[in-house]
Amino acid sequence: MPSLATLEEFLAPLPVIQALGPSNQILLVAYFLRATGHTEFTTSELRATFQGGRLPPPDALDLRVRQLTTGPRARLMRLRHGHYSLSIYGVREVQGYLTEKQGIGAAFQILEDLIGRVSEDAQRRFIAEALVCLKFGARRAAVVMTWLLTVDHLYEFILRHKLADFNAALVAMLGANALQIATKDDFGELKEVQFIKAARTAKLITNDVRKILDEKLGIRNTCAHPSTVEIHDTKVVNFVEDLVDNVILKYTL
Repeated sequence: MPSLATLEEFLAPLPVIQALGPSNQILLVAYFLRATGHTEFTTSELRATFQGGRLPPPDALDLRVRQLTTGPRARLMRLRHGHYSLSIYGVREVQGYLTEKQGIGAAFQILEDLIGRVSEDAQRRFIAEALVCLKFGARRAAVVMTWLLTVDHLYEFILRHKLADFNAALVAMLGANALQIATKDDFGELKEVQFIKAARTAKLITNDVRKILDEKLGIRNTCAHPSTVEIHDTKVVNFVEDLVDNVILKYTL
């Protein structure tokens, strides 16, 4: 990773560091020191780096640092008296964490940038909640909130620009007695698969966008219901990127 001038810059793309345990906080700050040319450090230097980054040092810092030097795969090494360095195990652990979490930072940045591009209060609330979920590593919740944001955006687009076409598509699909949409709340009477199909039947969305929505609805369903499926950060990033770039920004209000 490139050298960074301040600890705050280093931590900016990551979830809230206070949510991590003290040992992991120490390893992250030690890695920052390493990235800025300080391959070894004292506990005093470590404490000063915490404070310089406006981050409270963990309690009993000296003891915690010594504990990290114990065991066959110790994450810190004790050098000469009072001086420490990250071990190869500590370096690999932090690098793995950064690779994972900085990916989530990309999704966070996409949604944060989107706030200034939407005007609806409801959409701003969805974005704000999705950002909180990403900050605290709640991947499933972030997926659900991003899906709700996307669907709400399409509801608004149809109400403003394509309502007659959408209602005609519902009649073509479901018959003369099909529900007719008049307000946003009316969309709640439709299953999401029906909504996507009607939007495609009305040619409000392209077939490529329909495929994206079908795929992302499946992921949303996985995230919204109990399952043993692991939701990796890369899946969350792809989910956010696809829906923001190919739906929300494409169908402008």
